[in-house]
Amino acid sequence: MTMRVYKKISLMVLCISLLMSAGVGLSFGQIKKSKPQSFVIRGKVKNFTDPSWNFLLTGFLKNEGLSMPVAADGSFTKTINAADPTDLYLYLNDDAIVIFASPGDTLTLAWDNKDFKNTFKIKVNTVSRQEEMDLMMDLYAKYWPTMREIEKGLRSAGTPDSVKFNKINAMFTGQVNLILQYPVTANSDKILYDTYARDKYVLHSLNELTHKNYSLELEKAIPDTALEKYNLHMFSLIDETLNEKLFLKSYEYQEYVDNQVGDRNPFTSFDWKDNRTELRSNYTMDNCYKGMGYLSESPMIRDWFIAKTIVGDFYEYQFDKVEQAYLKFLPEMKTPKFKDALIAYHTQMRALKPGNPAPIFKLKDVSGKLVSLKDFRGKVVYLDFWSVDCAPCIYDIKTYSAKFHEKYKNQGVVFLNVCVEPSNATWKKKMADLHMEGVNLSANFISEPACKAYHINGVPHYIIVDAKGDIVNSNADRMGDLLGASGISIKKDRKGNNELDMAIAKR
Repeated sequence: MTMRVYKKISLMVLCISLLMSAGVGLSFGQIKKSKPQSFVIRGKVKNFTDPSWNFLLTGFLKNEGLSMPVAADGSFTKTINAADPTDLYLYLNDDAIVIFASPGDTLTLAWDNKDFKNTFKIKVNTVSRQEEMDLMMDLYAKYWPTMREIEKGLRSAGTPDSVKFNKINAMFTGQVNLILQYPVTANSDKILYDTYARDKYVLHSLNELTHKNYSLELEKAIPDTALEKYNLHMFSLIDETLNEKLFLKSYEYQEYVDNQVGDRNPFTSFDWKDNRTELRSNYTMDNCYKGMGYLSESPMIRDWFIAKTIVGDFYEYQFDKVEQAYLKFLPEMKTPKFKDALIAYHTQMRALKPGNPAPIFKLKDVSGKLVSLKDFRGKVVYLDFWSVDCAPCIYDIKTYSAKFHEKYKNQGVVFLNVCVEPSNATWKKKMADLHMEGVNLSANFISEPACKAYHINGVPHYIIVDAKGDIVNSNADRMGDLLGASGISIKKDRKGNNELDMAIAKR
């Protein structure tokens, strides 16, 4: 997404644009070429047996999962619309390789799937971008395993907290030293900021677990000469002031700002809550108030935070409460890009408003037979989107599934378990290990229309559909919560069909 600055257009520029639109060729040296609005991913893989591989694009308000089809000869290509540097998560070799693409890039990937580690390469079509890509891959190879190891050890009771902190701080210092060995390019500051933000997030997790206040030692890791070299004079103030330039090019910084606002008042002393009239039980409303106050230093970042909060909460909380925040704060937004995007998302999400028909889908069961949501008209449907690698999903299934099914087995409730794992073999093995009851279906998280129709951006995600095929709640409570006395209440309509007590199911 691009933040545009609109200025008055001179008569000369206007005349040139009119001539160009009329097909008149011009060759004025002073005319600036239009900025590229896309990048290309292409390449070839050996010994690849799957029909596609997946990757994720980061966005200002919402990330997008995409599938890359692979031809019989192993070749693939896709053009991606993007007007700004965009972070990419390449889901390959059972890992997530984090890189970024700039408008105008052509990224050429090559590897042998039988020897991924030693053969995977990425080539870029410009020298400076190749230097940046080489740095990204160097950081990935040398420090990604270290970060994974540190994250796994955060809860280790046998390791002193100070040792855990020293490991994180040493990792950050090592990454900075590696970055400083590479040439300064247009995105060197982004790579450094992204590194800091990722490491700071790991440190934040440690502080939450230990109730301490460790911080990365910026002064030791980044010498003054480096700050001058990278033009990073504002870096030491990253925790106290907003940086719009960094915001526009760094997804990690956006996530950092989002997390900071949720934790405390980091950027200003102004607090908008004095104007608050709504109940604090509306989490979306409360977070939007925080954004209005804490981010007042930058109206652009403030508007982004409001839009991102509301868009994200449409996938998490009760529709009418999120819409209350939407109606309250939309008039306060002044940045057209984020305001228009929020309006568009609201229009999409209205399709999942309680009372609307649930989107129909057809998915394959364990035998390969297509099963439709329509097949269960006349029954209440409890949809459970889950994944074999999702710890909360597995916990819910192990802890509550049997009790939950037992409670509602004679009340006309159908349990549809939709696994978003792309590998059928992995799904079937996990399903057997968990002794899963109900109707078990599979769907590719990225490419399956059912996941897109229900805006499944994370798991576990639960949805309740009534006997008429209408949505009761597109963000339903988890099984453990619904096992209480006020869980799913079933009643009969005039024709004897099962219905949900809407007042209870929508709580």
